[in-house]
Amino acid sequence: ILANQAAAEAAAKAQEEEYQGYIAEGDKKLGSQDYEGAQAAYNSALGVKSEEQYPKDKLSEIATKLSEIAAAEADLAAKEEQYNSLITSADGMFGSEDWEGAKTKYNEALGLKPGESYPTKQLASIEKKLTELAKAAEEAAAAEAAEATKRSEYDQAIASADQQFSSKDYASAKIGYTAASGLYPDEQYPKDKLNEIADILANQAAAEAAAKAQEEEYQGYIAEGDKKLGSQDYEGAQAA
Repeated sequence: ILANQAAAEAAAKAQEEEYQGYIAEGDKKLGSQDYEGAQAAYNSALGVKSEEQYPKDKLSEIATKLSEIAAAEADLAAKEEQYNSLITSADGMFGSEDWEGAKTKYNEALGLKPGESYPTKQLASIEKKLTELAKAAEEAAAAEAAEATKRSEYDQAIASADQQFSSKDYASAKIGYTAASGLYPDEQYPKDKLNEIADILANQAAAEAAAKAQEEEYQGYIAEGDKKLGSQDYEGAQAA
């Protein structure tokens, strides 16, 4: 009887030592987050003492932790997939110069992964491009306003010159057409009108010169006639 008791006690002690060894191993691996190793140790402990609650509680704790890790990994994977999709979409918009659309997508990507260098760099590029576009638009608006002013001045110069031309004030008309041609050197209309004025003035000058020569010739004959009449050269005076 005593021998059997001693053998039973020795077996129970060995079983307890084996159990505690597995428990110690499980606790150590659980502490270092080796969840699979901890599971194996706790299951081995249950294999030695199946009625013990501690390893069962630890296995339940590990199962919960592994479930949380799996959920976190799934969430991270989904977030990564969503991030990559946003980046792909933003890159497409960036390539087609849809700056506002790309800006929105890159910001959404940064919302998922704050501090990422790529969308941050792309947003800086977009801001630079938008600044350049705003400056170009401002310059274009200024150029358009300047062109409108210039065109208005040209139209006014032409209208005034046309009116002066119609009233035969050729000197004033010439000034207006010259000013208009200075504003738009490629415009043919003021050039044609200046040529027309030059022809008119040339004809007027020729007519005036002819009239002056005619008057001088006439006055010459009159003077000759008066002189001959005064000297009683009646035939000479008649001829003159």
